[in-house]
Amino acid sequence: MRLADDIEPALGSVYSALENLKTFDVQSLHLFKVFANEPMLQRLLPRVESDLSMGQCSIEFHLTPNDEEQLLHQLSLQKADLAIDVGGLSSQSYESRPFFIDQLALVCSKKHPRIQGQITEQQYYCEKHIAIQLRRSHQYLADYMAIEGLEQRAIAGECNSLLSMMALLAKSQCIGATTMSLAEEYADSFGLQILTPPFSFEQVTHRMLWHKRSNEHEAHQWLRQKLQELVG
Repeated sequence: MRLADDIEPALGSVYSALENLKTFDVQSLHLFKVFANEPMLQRLLPRVESDLSMGQCSIEFHLTPNDEEQLLHQLSLQKADLAIDVGGLSSQSYESRPFFIDQLALVCSKKHPRIQGQITEQQYYCEKHIAIQLRRSHQYLADYMAIEGLEQRAIAGECNSLLSMMALLAKSQCIGATTMSLAEEYADSFGLQILTPPFSFEQVTHRMLWHKRSNEHEAHQWLRQKLQELVG
């Protein structure tokens, strides 16, 4: 493992030198592979498909790996060009740049018998919850983003998918936390109301992550710029 760490900078320099000999042309066939979390996957994929300036380039999206070690391994082996996720990376061999600023929102059914239009702290703790397990932090979304620690609450179920959670909320009397970008796009489709949380939460900062050896590559620079344009 130590040997790999020692030779990685040298290999990265060789790789960069070879890549910089290539001239990127948007009209040449090029497939980019991007890891993205669920909110960004939902936001970006339709916009990529409808973008007429993609030329002969295409972007293939995959969900961001479950843990950081796996993510670093995949980026290091060039299994993906970059990743988009909440939170940075611990390794100095990788770049981390803010990509999209989101907010946390609470959602529940429009037919909820006790909650309509707003929610109090007391109601939040009295109701049952559908919780989202974050893929890399192994925490619930609300706990991860809370500025002050949340108290224990009744968990009726856990989901790995925000859209699956919203579908469950539509058929139950539970409440859940999601990103505002997803809530605004899908709340009406699921028959959900969007609620302002009764607590203070950090902004949900989706970040673009990639290996530093790709910093000066024309193709990678184009990809980063294109994704930044598309996310809006």
